[in-house]
Amino acid sequence: MEKSTRKVQMRTVESREKLLNASLKLFTEKGYYNTNTKEIAKVAGISVGNFYNYYKDKGDIYYELVEKYLDESKIAISDVLEHILENNLGEDEIIQFIVEYVDKQMERAIISDRFFTDLQVIAKDIENLSRILEEGNEQIVTILEEFLSKYPKVKKRASYKVMAMMSFTLANKISTSVIVTKGTEVYREYLDEMIAIILYYIFGIEWRRV
Repeated sequence: MEKSTRKVQMRTVESREKLLNASLKLFTEKGYYNTNTKEIAKVAGISVGNFYNYYKDKGDIYYELVEKYLDESKIAISDVLEHILENNLGEDEIIQFIVEYVDKQMERAIISDRFFTDLQVIAKDIENLSRILEEGNEQIVTILEEFLSKYPKVKKRASYKVMAMMSFTLANKISTSVIVTKGTEVYREYLDEMIAIILYYIFGIEWRRV
C-alpha cells in the first residue's frame, strides 16, 4: 500500500514538473496570452484532462512559476551573502564574486523579456499574484538588512533598513532594463549598472568594468 502511494506521489510530482517546464517554455516563446492549456498539455506529454487534475487554469500554473522564481531568487541571494560573511572576503574578492555571480544569474534567468512584460499586466489579473510579488520583495529587503547588520565592513549611510530598501529598489529597477534588453547591444551597459549599484549601496565599493 505504501509503495503504491509513493508511486502515485512520484507521478504527481513528475507530471507537475513536466507541466511547469512546458508552461515556462511556451510563456517564454509565445507569451502568456498566446498560450492555452491544450498547448501546455501537448508539450508536457500529458492529456488535457490530466492538466486539470493539477492546475485549474494557465493562470494557476503561471502563479506557481513566479512563486518558484521568487523562492529561487531568495535562496540565491542568501547563499551569496552568507558566502561573503563566512569567508570574510576582501574588496577585490567581493567585486570578482559579485560580478561573476550577477553575470551568471542574468544569463541563466528563467524570466525572458516576454515573460517579464506579461507579468506587469498579469499581476493585475491573477488573484494574489501582486501580493506574492510584494511579499517576495519585502523578504529580499529583510535578507539584505540582516546582512548589513552583520557585515563588519559596512559603510553605514542610513539605517540598515533604508540602505537595504534603496539598494534593492535601484537594482530591481535596473534589472528590468537588463531583462528586456538581453541579446541587444545595450544589455552589458545595463548589467554593469546593476552590478555597480549592488557593490556601492551594499558594500560601499565604487566599481566600473575595465
